[in-house]
Amino acid sequence: MAVPPAATKKTPEGAEAFARFYFESVGDSYVSGNTALIEKMADDSCEGCEGFVRAINDRASKGQRTDKSSIQVKLAQATSGKAPNLIVEVAGQEVPVRVLDAKGNVVETSKPGVFTAVTSVTWREGGWHVMKFVAI
Repeated sequence: MAVPPAATKKTPEGAEAFARFYFESVGDSYVSGNTALIEKMADDSCEGCEGFVRAINDRASKGQRTDKSSIQVKLAQATSGKAPNLIVEVAGQEVPVRVLDAKGNVVETSKPGVFTAVTSVTWREGGWHVMKFVAI
């Protein structure tokens, strides 16, 4: 999946679209088991991003995946900074999902929740990258 055109603009709106796309892609990666896209969008120094990758890869190594994305972004708003460095507040819902094993058996069901992440993004090499995020 490619980064949507709105998320390729070096503007606050582009940063918002990028941050939204990043978190939605994390949810999609739990379904597919493929972390290539979220790794490409994250800076190597982003510990939270690496935590997502490790958790997804851990599930995939066990033959597990979720039946759908658990992440629904409701808001992505640039709150401070200016390109190339912006802070984007991302908020949304975590919807219940089933974790399936390789045979399609349910091994776990997640609980619903809400999340807010203060996300630092920077523009480099022609695109946005997640530098860090803090859940609040």
